[in-house]
Amino acid sequence: MAERSDRRLPVLLAESKKLARAKRRRLSPAARAELAAIHAGVEEALASGDGARIEAAQRSLEEAFARHLARFRKGPVRAWTEPILGAAALALLLRALVVEVVHLDSAAMVPSLLPGDRVLVSKLAYGLRIPGTSIRVGGGEIARGDVVLFERPDGEGKAIQRVIGLPGETIEIVDRVVRVDGQPLRRRLLEERLEYWSHRSDLDFWYPRSGSVWIEEVEEGAHTTLASRSPLALAPGPRTVPEGHVFVLGDNRDFAEGGSDAVGWLLPVEAIRGRVLRVAFSWGPGEGGERGLRAERFLARPDGSRLVEAAARKR
Repeated sequence: MAERSDRRLPVLLAESKKLARAKRRRLSPAARAELAAIHAGVEEALASGDGARIEAAQRSLEEAFARHLARFRKGPVRAWTEPILGAAALALLLRALVVEVVHLDSAAMVPSLLPGDRVLVSKLAYGLRIPGTSIRVGGGEIARGDVVLFERPDGEGKAIQRVIGLPGETIEIVDRVVRVDGQPLRRRLLEERLEYWSHRSDLDFWYPRSGSVWIEEVEEGAHTTLASRSPLALAPGPRTVPEGHVFVLGDNRDFAEGGSDAVGWLLPVEAIRGRVLRVAFSWGPGEGGERGLRAERFLARPDGSRLVEAAARKR
């Protein structure tokens, strides 16, 4: 009995001390004093090695624990669920304030991003947005070429496109070539024919498409676009970007399944939720049409640079 008490008592003493410290403000002064005296007595009994003293000290501690601390002890269900709930709360906080993983289900950003890509979106790129408001604290400026996640002006959820026009600029699309204040963005042909899988999210239907890949240059760098050589059947006229807005456009200039997704949006900056950093992972049809994990998309940048590298290797 003494040996069993000798093993159990240090564990009970440690738990009692921990709870007494953690719940100090919820214990009466008399309870705190009683527990402190019993803790000291237990330590002396353990140091003495006297079996009778150890058993007596354990009884005293168990009785005091039952009176003052037992109500604070976590049951097995609570001890198991609290860490899980804490982790879930942290994940939600990170999603709301720091980074979010977003699933692309359209081909509007081909070839830079593909249907089935899951992309990492930084919520801090343009400042910390206070949830439920349009107020941002700190952060950088929106630049031409940024790929952004935004709330669609038509209220149909969120979308991802590239910033092409800035406040005060006039944007026009002529034969799938973007003009900024009358000057076309420089571009050069990278690949005459790229085959890819497009996706209709409303039908969960995949089907093959193709187009020419171009490298489009902006001040901050370059990115890939996809456009056939035929002119658009219907192209909007020039649009001037108001203050507090940007003009966004998908990299797939052939895309014609989403209304303004095909011809761009004049977007209030308050609608922007973050900047796309990289592809986290991708799931969809490969070259043979079989769906699966597309390992080659892992951590790809949203500028089509891997296409450029692959084309260079072919030469």
